Amino acid sequence: MNLTLREVIQTSPEGDRFWRLPECYIRGNTIKYLRVPDEIIEMVKEDAIRQRQAASGGNRGRK
Repeated sequence: MNLTLREVIQTSPEGDRFWRLPECYIRGNTIKYLRVPDEIIEMVKEDAIRQRQAASGGNRGRK
């Protein structure tokens, strides 16, 4: 699972310097652990439901 992160803060190995990056790509084989907040999971579920409803077309303009 590859990831593209936006608005990233990179920390030096010593922990004393920081860099703000607009975007960062992480290759999946380097990921050991990933924690996603429950709020984000709920947002994705709601977006998926909305996309399915929009794709189905509802009544397709019929009355």
